[in-house]
Amino acid sequence: MDQQLSGVLGQDTLTEYGSGVARFAAPGLVLVGAIAIFEGYQWLHLFPSGPLWLVSLLIALVVAPATFSLTHFASAPRWPWVRRLARASALFVLVLGIVVAIVHPTLLANALGVISLVLSGSVLSLAVASEYHRDRPDRIR
Repeated sequence: MDQQLSGVLGQDTLTEYGSGVARFAAPGLVLVGAIAIFEGYQWLHLFPSGPLWLVSLLIALVVAPATFSLTHFASAPRWPWVRRLARASALFVLVLGIVVAIVHPTLLANALGVISLVLSGSVLSLAVASEYHRDRPDRIR
């Protein structure tokens, strides 16, 4: 079956999109973007919530590794700066999430909210660009 698919699709297509993670990179990035939007709104106090420091710390510890692993498989060759922005903002979310969970400063909590929203925008842009690139028959490799 794989030999038939490699003849039809081309061998490089099978190796690029053959793994399960590569197929689900864009939906995973959308999920990470939704979590980052929730976290950003929570830190900017747009959602009425109590002190959720532990939840936000866990979210920060999950969002950063997920962003790094999923942006590795996202295919958007014309937008490399979006991948770098997503990884940098994920790193900032991780560091600020740990600092805010330990120290609880208000200014850094607001900065964490803004950076989380930047992360969500860059991750969602990368997901859209990756799906656009993957579905085009004349895509650049």
